[in-house]
Amino acid sequence: MANIILIGFMGAGKTSLGKSAARKLKIPFLDTDKMIVDREGMTINEIFASKGEAYFRSLETQVITELQKEEGGFVLAVGGGLPLREENRPLLRKLGQVIYLKTDPAVLAKRLEADTTRPILRQGEGTVEEKVRRILKEREPKYMDAADIVVNNDGRSFYAITRKLATIYKKGGADMIRHEETKYREHMRDGRGTVTIHDVLTKEDLNGHGRLYARIVIPAGASIGWHIHEGETEPFYILKGEGTFIDNDHVAHIVHPGDVCTIEAGQGHSMENNSDEDLEMMALIYYV
Repeated sequence: MANIILIGFMGAGKTSLGKSAARKLKIPFLDTDKMIVDREGMTINEIFASKGEAYFRSLETQVITELQKEEGGFVLAVGGGLPLREENRPLLRKLGQVIYLKTDPAVLAKRLEADTTRPILRQGEGTVEEKVRRILKEREPKYMDAADIVVNNDGRSFYAITRKLATIYKKGGADMIRHEETKYREHMRDGRGTVTIHDVLTKEDLNGHGRLYARIVIPAGASIGWHIHEGETEPFYILKGEGTFIDNDHVAHIVHPGDVCTIEAGQGHSMENNSDEDLEMMALIYYV
């Protein structure tokens, strides 16, 4: 069974949901922030104040490097800034299935309004919600880059998400689809290339109408198109390369790494890779 690694913005519920899932699974719960606090003998605020953020970030990398040697299943919650460091993201994926607890900024702001323990929210101007939206806009492409699975944490009960995490853990062995065996063919328009799913996906989430975020690659010169059900929207996140996004009104938009594009219901959406390198993005995909 694979370990469960929970990432997401502060206030997303990584600790509370992680502890709940670990209790249900009867496995240990670990938290990188707590491990660092115990090791240093000071709070995170005190570490930031006395030794600086760079020192704290190096401790985060050190902790997840050491955890590579840990045997036995566990649920791990990581600090909100940990996946931002590029070298940390592959380390997280080696540890287990990385689950991004995606939460609406307004919900996060409400949870964090009275929290004075978060150094990053004590900096800069604006309301808590304005700060959350500003920071999350910068972080979300990196969260998506790190994630194997995205679990939406809005409007779902605490226990429903706990059950979801437990199910992912239990299905983390044989019932996996590896990217070498899986191609994204849904609504390919012209057949000029095959989009390969990168990373490991669970059959449970992909069978039938199940959907899951995954990193996919569009080879140079290839294109794909989308059609989604009425009333739905789907975002995708450009990670690498450049391309042209054709929206539902047949208007072309040049996209670059860091862009987030939203696909509204309709027939007219497509993505063309018009660069010399592969275009990587994170999108909702279907098992076909």
